[in-house]
Amino acid sequence: MIKIPLISSLIHYYFVVYSYAGKKLYILLLLSFFGCLAESFGILMLLPVLDVGKAVSDQSQYTKTIYNFLESIGINVSLFSLLILLFISFLFKGVFVFLQKAFASYIRFNLVKDIQMDFCNKYKNMKYSYYTSTSIGYLNNIITTEIGRGVGALERYNILIGNMIFILIYITFAVIINYKMAFVVLFLSLLLFVLMRSLSRLSRKLSLLVSETNAQIQSQLIQTIYNFKYLKASDSFTHIFKRLFGIINENYIYQFKNKMLSFIPTSIIEPVSVLFISGF
Repeated sequence: MIKIPLISSLIHYYFVVYSYAGKKLYILLLLSFFGCLAESFGILMLLPVLDVGKAVSDQSQYTKTIYNFLESIGINVSLFSLLILLFISFLFKGVFVFLQKAFASYIRFNLVKDIQMDFCNKYKNMKYSYYTSTSIGYLNNIITTEIGRGVGALERYNILIGNMIFILIYITFAVIINYKMAFVVLFLSLLLFVLMRSLSRLSRKLSLLVSETNAQIQSQLIQTIYNFKYLKASDSFTHIFKRLFGIINENYIYQFKNKMLSFIPTSIIEPVSVLFISGF
C-alpha cells in the first residue's frame, strides 16, 4: 500500500485522536469550520467596502460580482449595509472561535484527568519486577508532565485540522477571485511543506529528548528529597546538584531548540512568498 506522507500521518493521528476524544471531535471540527467560514466571508467583504463610492469602471470584477450578488438577494449596496455584513460575519466568527476554544479546553482537561486516573490504576496493577527495573522519576514524569504534553499534541492536531479547513475555504475563494495567483501560492505552500519535513523530524527527536530529561530531573529530585536528611548531615548536595543542574541545562537546551524550530516556518513564509511572486 502506497503511503502519502501528509495524508497517511493525518489519517493515523485522526484515529489516535478519535480514540480519546470520540464523537466530540466532530463537534470541534464543525465549530472550526463555521468559524473559518465566517472569517473568510468577512475578509472577502473588505474589498467591496473599500470600493464603495468608486466609479463602476474603477471597481474590480470581484467587487462587481459581490455587489450583483447582494442586489440579487435584495440587499441594497451601501457603505452602511456592507459594514453591517462585515460586523455580523466577524461577530459570528468570534462566537464560533469562543465555542471552539471553550470546547477544546473541556476536551483537553477532561482527557488529562481521565488518563492520569487510568495510569494511577495501571500503577496499582504494575508487576513488582517492572517497578524495580524502572526509574521512579520515569513513572512520576508520566503522570505529572508527559500526559499533559501528550494531550497538548492532540490539541495541536485539532488546530492543524482547523487550519486546513481554513486553507481550503480560502483556496476556494482565491481560485474564484484570481486562479493564477491561487495556484502560485498553492505551489509555493507545497514546496515549503517538503522543505520543512526535515525540521519536523528534528523537532520530533528533540521532543523525545525533552521527555527523557524530564524523567531524569524528576528522578534526581525525588532522590534528593527522599535522602534530604543524609545529604544535609553529610553536606553532599554539591555532587548531586552538579548532576541535577547538568540535566536541567540539557532540558533547557532541548526545549529552546525545539521552540526555535517552531518559529522558522512562520518567519520565512512571507519573505519567501514575496521573492517567489517577484520572480527571483
